[in-house]
Amino acid sequence: MTVELETEDPLKALSSRSIHDRCAAARDLSRVGTLEHIGPLVSKAGGDKSPAVRLVTAGAVADILSRYRRGPRRSELDDEARAEMLDSFRVVDPGKNAGLFPMLACLDIGAVFARIATGLRDPRAGVRVGAAVGLLRLCTSIVHLEDAELEAQVVSLFSDRRLRPDALAEIARVCAACGYETALPVLRRLDLGGAQGEFVEEVVRVLSRASEPAAGLWVSDGRDAGEIDPEPADGSATLVIGEAGAMVHTGADGFAAPVSLERDGHRRMHFRRVGAPEPGPALQALGRTWYPAEAEAVGALVEAAVDVQQMDWASQAPIAVEAVEIAAVLLPHLGSAAAEDRGAALLLQAAGRREDARARLELACGKKKCPPDTWFFLAEARAAAGDVEGARAAWEATIKKTRKKSAWHVGIARGRLA
Repeated sequence: MTVELETEDPLKALSSRSIHDRCAAARDLSRVGTLEHIGPLVSKAGGDKSPAVRLVTAGAVADILSRYRRGPRRSELDDEARAEMLDSFRVVDPGKNAGLFPMLACLDIGAVFARIATGLRDPRAGVRVGAAVGLLRLCTSIVHLEDAELEAQVVSLFSDRRLRPDALAEIARVCAACGYETALPVLRRLDLGGAQGEFVEEVVRVLSRASEPAAGLWVSDGRDAGEIDPEPADGSATLVIGEAGAMVHTGADGFAAPVSLERDGHRRMHFRRVGAPEPGPALQALGRTWYPAEAEAVGALVEAAVDVQQMDWASQAPIAVEAVEIAAVLLPHLGSAAAEDRGAALLLQAAGRREDARARLELACGKKKCPPDTWFFLAEARAAAGDVEGARAAWEATIKKTRKKSAWHVGIARGRLA
């Protein structure tokens, strides 16, 4: 993937006399920068005359470090080097640049929690806001999945009498984001009043759903929560969760065997993913961060789950054991448009529900914008059910409605009619 940059040489532009150029350089390094760029960025975050440059360079440091928190890249910056880097962050005064706290969070060593907690106690509102952002970024990473110690540290902050109501509300936000259910008792007792009290009440409602089953369809773009990486090494994947367990689908390897989330660990979350306008549900499991799938992902997974050219419409048996589970999970996500009826029919047939599949095809072919091959599937289903005349009519419709006459189903339809 080619990343379009705003500057020809971000490191050179970082030393430009132009505030605009320095900010552009930091934005470029936020996306493509590596460990060697952190030193110059930290220097600007601590000493640049422009508040805008100080803030955007701090963000770039955090974003670069977000790419070195997990997996093989984590070892590229060992704990000793992280401790040295932490010491170099002292040039950044949180009173002049609250972007220090996300930097600390993404450095991700044990010493940073205490510094973030100190920021939450600061009398300056801007510093407290920065510290809250840092705490959120620290805790939402998948490296802290099932980190009971960190959860206990966060929840213990509610007992700190030095914290102001706004800081307590932000800690409540972190608990909802991370699914920290152990915070529920104290949150229910927390009496902040006003807008902050209403916010905490909403947090309690969100967090109360953290223990609900994660059944459904989830997608991963390969990035950690809060990670900025135009080319994530993990790639995209889809997660199907049903009663029998969870199955991961990647484009290259198809469906993996079912696994148990309870055994391998998971957490329900609720935060604003990078680029999203509002917070929403999320899930961390199986080494990935997952988000609810959109409609197009459902359609793509239907095509991946079912080999339409090998579909046996005369069969009343599932094509595979997992097909029943996949159908059970995906069907509720399909609406009533013709294309979705087609997808549902394919899933139903794959699961061995032949009559239900044929009924859904009948519905699809009676609607506008029906995919042409739906008529072919209907013809095959009618023929399997003994409706010869109905099948003939559907094969004829297949040929008539398909513009690309070389399509695989057109040739078969012609053969059937002959």
